[in-house]
Amino acid sequence: MKYKLIIFDFDDTLTHLGIDWNKVKDRIIKNVEAIGVELPDKIKDMHVMHVSNYLSENGHKKIVFNAFRDAERNCIANKEFVVFPKAMELLRKLKAEGYLIAIASGNTTSTIRKIIHLQNISPDFIAGLDSTVLNKPYPDILNLVLKYFNLKNNEVLFVGNSKFDSEAGKNAKIKTIIIKPDNSKDLSMLYSLLIKKNKIKKEKIMPPLLKRKA
Repeated sequence: MKYKLIIFDFDDTLTHLGIDWNKVKDRIIKNVEAIGVELPDKIKDMHVMHVSNYLSENGHKKIVFNAFRDAERNCIANKEFVVFPKAMELLRKLKAEGYLIAIASGNTTSTIRKIIHLQNISPDFIAGLDSTVLNKPYPDILNLVLKYFNLKNNEVLFVGNSKFDSEAGKNAKIKTIIIKPDNSKDLSMLYSLLIKKNKIKKEKIMPPLLKRKA
């Protein structure tokens, strides 16, 4: 199968953000409770992504977004992030081979843009926490990417690193590959799957917005 679009997760797939997400979760809960919302006790034991989705679905998306944005801004300002060079090199090679590249992440779109553009890489589409109400493991963010490019599920490959990525891919009915953060063996496997063993030149397709301008 010759995929047309490769979607990548961001944090711990292409980079590592040095953020204590439990502290972010605690801040979100504190800020929601501060406006008089009574939350179930079990929410404090939930993963930050589950908390994010639960509160976003119940009308508190802005509070969630602000907490993520502020934590990520501090992370960038203090240079507390690491870019995975081999992962970035793979993105460049995929672009050179004619693949469309998108990033779908639980991080904010502004954070993704700031870091990814420092690497002189221009993804064809970026979707982040602020792109949909619900994020992974729900399929919404992946479905948004598919809709943007007007592609079928079997024309797309999703690459992530977590159970949230795995479940999101499954829910969106997209072939998903889970890799370990900054793992040379896994990245080499991806290279072999998408480039080395596929010598047939792929048809380059332009992003939809450029098509509409033509």
